[in-house]
Amino acid sequence: MQAIYRRILFGFALVGVAALTGCSGNTPSADPMLSGRIGDNCTVYFRHDTLGMAAGSPASPTTGNHNGAEVQVTGKLLRVNGGWVCVAVGKAEYTIPKEAILLVEMPSK
Repeated sequence: MQAIYRRILFGFALVGVAALTGCSGNTPSADPMLSGRIGDNCTVYFRHDTLGMAAGSPASPTTGNHNGAEVQVTGKLLRVNGGWVCVAVGKAEYTIPKEAILLVEMPSK
């Protein structure tokens, strides 16, 4: 009978340790280059390959549109973490994965 109680106690201890560790190791840390610029206006340019732009159709990295398609978002930088950038444009918010970003343009300070 004591063996059963020990197993139950051991099981609760393992669950408690797992709950304390949680997912904190998976949370991306803030980006040091952009986190100090929260609230500033910015233009986020998308990687051309993520937009399906053909390699035979070159475009400048800072072009506003290509073949009639917008390749940028301009607005206010709201939030940044290790994996995402959030930009407010009017009343809309765009959360953009960093893998899709070519560059972020901001005014000099």
